[in-house]
Amino acid sequence: MDIDCGVVCTGAAVASFMAARAGSLANASLGSIETAYASTLVPIYGGTTPSQVQAAFDCALSDVRSNARIDILNPTTESFTDCRGQERTGLRL
Repeated sequence: MDIDCGVVCTGAAVASFMAARAGSLANASLGSIETAYASTLVPIYGGTTPSQVQAAFDCALSDVRSNARIDILNPTTESFTDCRGQERTGLRL
């Protein structure tokens, strides 16, 4: 099987963006970051039927969890601790 490095590199860059986006929307949840990264990589793994796509996602998620190093830089754990329990004030839209 021939693999086009340009497709893989572009896919990894898009996956990184989508993972960062998912993390920002889910309070820096590592699970949401891993899931978004794996979901974006599914087309690289292949599959056309629902069962093949699910198998590709499962494989991608397993690969992400075992091979990827995900560092959450901001917000730090300390910033969550500092803001815990504080009431928000202001206008909610």
